[in-house]
Amino acid sequence: ALTFAYNKCPYFKEYLPLVESFYNRHDEYLADFTIATTITLSRELGITATRFLRSSELPGIDGTKTDRLIQILKQVGAKHYISGPAARDYIEQEKFAEAGITLEYMEYNYPEYPQPYLPFDPHVTILDLLFMTGKDASKYI
Repeated sequence: ALTFAYNKCPYFKEYLPLVESFYNRHDEYLADFTIATTITLSRELGITATRFLRSSELPGIDGTKTDRLIQILKQVGAKHYISGPAARDYIEQEKFAEAGITLEYMEYNYPEYPQPYLPFDPHVTILDLLFMTGKDASKYI
């Protein structure tokens, strides 16, 4: 499906080996696949200073929802948390203030880039951006 949709894109052939490496993974758990591909794509976009952790690597994390999130943030020394806008419906904002962690909601305003199909759709895979813009992809995120 990806080849059919993107084979005429300017950088498709350049990134095809990367995509094939994802398909050739044999992870037992979906989480392992998701984490590995997220890290690989982040590096491809030039995001190198970010440290990736599983919450299971942190001792003493328990509870649910907001409490668990705050525990994770405290363990990694975070003072600021950026969340997606949909979390406004369920995040307990007052708990962040009590914990001394500022809470901000990301507002997504995607800059347009050339896409193989019109009109522009910001809700596509990051592969769309890579296939169309190559090494310039990081300028759009």
